[in-house]
Amino acid sequence: MFTRIMRPEEAPRRDLICSVAFESPYEPPKPDAEPRPEPMTWWVSGEGDRLYGCLGVLPAQVRFDGHVVPMGGVGGVATLPQYRRQGAIRACMTAALGDLYQNGAVFSALYPFSRAYYRKFGYEDGPSVRTWTIPFDALRLPETGGSMELILPGDDLSCALAAYEVCASEWNLSVAPTRLFDGLNRENWMKDCRYLYVWRDDDGAPAGVILFAKRDGLMDCTTSFSLANCLLFRDVRALSALLRFAKGFAADYSAIRFSVPQGVRVESLIGEGNAARCAVEFNGMARLVNVRRALELCRVRGEGRAVISVSDGMLPENGGVWQVDFSPEGENRVARTDAAPDVELPVGALTQLLLGVRSADDLPMMPEVRVHNPAAPLERIFFAKPCRLLDLF
Repeated sequence: MFTRIMRPEEAPRRDLICSVAFESPYEPPKPDAEPRPEPMTWWVSGEGDRLYGCLGVLPAQVRFDGHVVPMGGVGGVATLPQYRRQGAIRACMTAALGDLYQNGAVFSALYPFSRAYYRKFGYEDGPSVRTWTIPFDALRLPETGGSMELILPGDDLSCALAAYEVCASEWNLSVAPTRLFDGLNRENWMKDCRYLYVWRDDDGAPAGVILFAKRDGLMDCTTSFSLANCLLFRDVRALSALLRFAKGFAADYSAIRFSVPQGVRVESLIGEGNAARCAVEFNGMARLVNVRRALELCRVRGEGRAVISVSDGMLPENGGVWQVDFSPEGENRVARTDAAPDVELPVGALTQLLLGVRSADDLPMMPEVRVHNPAAPLERIFFAKPCRLLDLF
């Protein structure tokens, strides 16, 4: 079986594979059709002149502990049913991850059809979100001031992008710059009865954005592949302003549904919680592509040394024992060592801990992690941090 980057003339076959695998409509290519731009790098596997499976990798830059680093977003993972379980996707994933490593990527992320399936490739649950559904009459909101601005199709979207940037500036794994609003540049979103507003503070700075549509009587501000809406806010004042504005639509909507990053608590804005609902949702998966670089760049608390043993079945470059000498001043010093490890863990668990999805407090509840030295200062490296991925690929 061969595995390589897709050739331009193979794009129609790739489209067919994805259409069959995802049970989506398929249109045969027209003979005179111009090749369309390919923002992703596509990997394919097959034999002879037949393609069995494919996956695409979208290059992006993401925030990580005050840095912006390369990331590969994986999507379009598909195999024709008759060729499944023959190693086509594993071959594509091995080649794609190796290519990402060689080209300097630090992370990779994806949205899984099955979390257990992608754990085989080193991915682990990324940042979760709390999705709230709150009747408007349950909200208890202070006066906020500021002003709301309706953004129409064809308008300059820079204020919406500025609002995103101020909201996402501290989120690990957030894409910089985001592609969240790219589709709005190419479409009239109001034809789908979607509405976009930006809240500005008293100084006129964009500090919140809401993009919503009506679903089952709700004002839906959640982000999904079917409809990428959002409600983003810089602080509690911005959130209060957006919810106060949304409440003005109560005659037409029964409630509002929106998501917030893990660790963000909104209960203080709910006066009557009996009818409010909150669900925890896992928002994609992530994995480290370059363990050494992530350990060099990760934010720490204080000074110290930790010896970390990492296993990675997909990228052997990441495996082994790493000594991390860290301090808040400059990059951490990271080197391979023969010393006994303080902690032993797979790459997926290390990904969660460095992103801040999990912390040292969670180690007793992570059976895949073995702590050999309880006195090691792991809490200075592994602690909770803001983390959220909104861009879709």
